Amino acid sequence: LLNDDNIQEHLDQNRTQASLNVQCDFGYESALKDPLYLGDALRFAVIRSTSRQIEQNELWDDETEALVLQGRIEEAIALSQNIYLKEERLKSLVIIVKKAKELSQEKKELILLAIRQLSEDIAFEKIPGKSLDLARLLLDVDLQLSMDIIERLLNDEHNNLSPDSIYAMLSLEWGKNYLNDTEITDANNSEKLQSRIQDSETKKMTEAMSLLFSDCTVDDVLTKAQSLNSDMQRVYFLMFWIPGHRTKNGIEKVV
Repeated sequence: LLNDDNIQEHLDQNRTQASLNVQCDFGYESALKDPLYLGDALRFAVIRSTSRQIEQNELWDDETEALVLQGRIEEAIALSQNIYLKEERLKSLVIIVKKAKELSQEKKELILLAIRQLSEDIAFEKIPGKSLDLARLLLDVDLQLSMDIIERLLNDEHNNLSPDSIYAMLSLEWGKNYLNDTEITDANNSEKLQSRIQDSETKKMTEAMSLLFSDCTVDDVLTKAQSLNSDMQRVYFLMFWIPGHRTKNGIEKVV
């Protein structure tokens, strides 16, 4: 069941890299139980390592975005339907929703439905690198799906991930999206993400860094900086806040 031909057939049938990773994990753990199969264990380890690297590839992103920016929405959708891996197809659809400003509400709802249906067929916990990327992209498209993906990653014991670090990263990513996209209206999403952070120090720093993306006063910034627990954190926070707010009234106080 675990020879090279069957693994390829398994991948062809399921059309997701997660399926390959599951097979390789199973093969690796099985082969380690008998010294006669150590060679197979190495084979599975190499394939799994290669798969991890492939997860970081952005195979269709540029082509999809180029079509959308040229107004060729139908071509972009058609391209997404021909993408081999389901997770890459899902990512392509997310890019279409994010970039196609002239997309009709009806068409947008159909694409969002396709995204949700695809997500049901993908074992996100088996492709952590790709899944984190997808969760980040989905923040301002479908926040609940983004958080569901993260929960599935965190619930898998094989993924050595820090929940606080991930939710802090997503919170700041959402803040950046909110600043740069006037069509995003729910300002409370950042707070929903921050509420998942358990460590008080991480939460405090994340709340402070969120001011990088808000229209706050100098006094607000100084008050937030003062609430941090160390001079190192204060310097780090203020150093990042200053460049994007050079014209802010009272900036000399921060400097």
